[in-house]
Amino acid sequence: MSKHSYLALASASFFALATSASFAQTADETIDEVVVLSSPFKKSSDEIISQTHVITSNKIDKNAGTTLGDIIKTIPGVSVASHGPEVGRPVIRGLSGRRTGSLVNGMTAGDISDTANDHANIINYFDINRVEVLKGPSALRYGPYATTGVVNSFNRLLDADAANSYEISAGGSTVADGSTGAIYGVRSFNNMSVAISGFDQASEEIKIPTHAESYYELTEEGEEIVDVSQDVANTASKSDGFSTSVSFKGAKSNLTLFANTIAKSYGVPGHAHEEEEGEEEEEHGEEGVRIELDKETFRGVLEYQLASAFDTMEASLHVTNFNQAEFEDGAVGTRFGRDIQEAKVELLNSDIAGWSGVFGISIVDNELQTSGAEAFLPTSEHEEFSVHIVQSLEVGEWSTEIGVRYDKVDLDNNSVSRSFDLGNASIGLGYRLNEHSYLGSSISMSERAPSISELYSNGYHAAASRHERGNAMMSSEEAIASEIYYRYEKGSQAFQFAAFNNDFDDFIYLKGAGIQIENNDVYDYLQADAEIYGFEASFVQTGTWRSADWSAELSYSNITGELDSGEDLRSIPPEKIGIFGQLNFEDVSVGLDVIVADDQTDVPTDQHQTDGFTEVNASVSWMPAFSNGTVIKFGIDNLLNEEIRHHASELKDKVPEAGRNFKILATKTF
Repeated sequence: MSKHSYLALASASFFALATSASFAQTADETIDEVVVLSSPFKKSSDEIISQTHVITSNKIDKNAGTTLGDIIKTIPGVSVASHGPEVGRPVIRGLSGRRTGSLVNGMTAGDISDTANDHANIINYFDINRVEVLKGPSALRYGPYATTGVVNSFNRLLDADAANSYEISAGGSTVADGSTGAIYGVRSFNNMSVAISGFDQASEEIKIPTHAESYYELTEEGEEIVDVSQDVANTASKSDGFSTSVSFKGAKSNLTLFANTIAKSYGVPGHAHEEEEGEEEEEHGEEGVRIELDKETFRGVLEYQLASAFDTMEASLHVTNFNQAEFEDGAVGTRFGRDIQEAKVELLNSDIAGWSGVFGISIVDNELQTSGAEAFLPTSEHEEFSVHIVQSLEVGEWSTEIGVRYDKVDLDNNSVSRSFDLGNASIGLGYRLNEHSYLGSSISMSERAPSISELYSNGYHAAASRHERGNAMMSSEEAIASEIYYRYEKGSQAFQFAAFNNDFDDFIYLKGAGIQIENNDVYDYLQADAEIYGFEASFVQTGTWRSADWSAELSYSNITGELDSGEDLRSIPPEKIGIFGQLNFEDVSVGLDVIVADDQTDVPTDQHQTDGFTEVNASVSWMPAFSNGTVIKFGIDNLLNEEIRHHASELKDKVPEAGRNFKILATKTF
């Protein structure tokens, strides 16, 4: 057993003793009910088929360097695929990229994070007041995600019912001399409200607690292992943005118009070119790709109350113009442009022969333009037409959810055109054993079209330091996923357990070809049958101590992924234990999060194993009595200054995560 496992076992034992000893005094406490807004059923999270998680605004870190993966990584079965401090894509049950949806209010975020692991999710986290992770039948509302999951962020400027409020925030952090500033305001005028927000963030090079390259990378290269704290070149970042919205309320309708612009620049560390013969080789991490991007978004959302079998019609229109330039040695190597137009219409019903849910259609036109000497993707177009139905039925103690989705996907790179007709279906059953216990299961059949990267990649991918080759004749990826879960909630205690199995036909994966082109390793997108399975568990205890409310959570997840040949899949996260505590006084809240990741030794031949780590993060929130509406948040990330390398990160052997980071954020609300 590793040292991390011993620490986790000791912490879990202390957790169990502490909660058991206090339970007799806290039996009257109850765990708050949380309604899941992404689901068309508007049920609480413990009533929805499959595992569902909600992260509220007070748990969203709004300091510089926050990524979407960082926000949700404490959830069992969820990890983060980082690629430097500004990139952290969510990994759900071992899968990321096009297999998981990263949305804002149910529609595309409008970036290019799905095309490569070094491309960031471009979201203004100051305006995000809620993040939900949805799996199972309900996820088919948003895409072919029933077998994996969807991460849906909620922007407060799209909330037509937001109360009048003005807010200003300022903060900073030490690990990269980060600075943060933001404003927000919303004001109602009769049947109209106007909201604005803006932010500005900047950080310098991050400091890491040890050598940049991993022990395994240094050993393979025969380099000396020097354990010394250092700055990482090319990790500075800067971003700013402005958003505005106008909402109109009628007797039966709400119309919200939203516009947003974000500009961002950041570096991708760990990239080194091979030098020509006779020249001295550059040190790893000394040079890298610098990314500069801007995104402009317009969105319109209409809600209309109907007097028919359908209660509400929701219509949304989303338009994004995205541009990104990747610089090497000060010169542009690659340019990306993406124009997205997405339209969706949904009819929500509360009672049609006992069934409630949603019927919807959506249309997406997505054009990707690329240029430059190092463009590894060609210009291409992605068109999609979708129909989805998600319904729920309650009969006595039984609950049923069904989801059906059809997608027509057309992909074209001006030389090869592909068309896919895809069907997805999911059904879930739940039975309430008694007022405290719920047992359920679901089965899903899914089809996914290959992504543009998987089909059309052909060239040197500078930020990943490798040559990537797609296969334009790939077939669709198919999967049958099953899940069984149990939930228990009584008073101040809650327990959840889920076991899942995803059986894939023609699973698409990246594999080293064992050859080089122009001194760069070649990686191919291949297909083979595969299986990913695992289980997740969590226990929550709440109570009171003196004048304070407290909560504690213990979670565990274990995921295995392998091809039918028995070879391990790439970048499957390791076994993980989470221990989280919160103590809330009248004016002060104290939090402690501990994530213990075990060693990951189940790796394919083209990937190094990854050592485990213990990540400890602490926080204190103070609401001073002398200043109404003021919240000051102090935090320490990576309290132990641990060497943290996420196995799902393609950059893990080049640069670890940042070292110990002290941060502060002060917010004044009027």
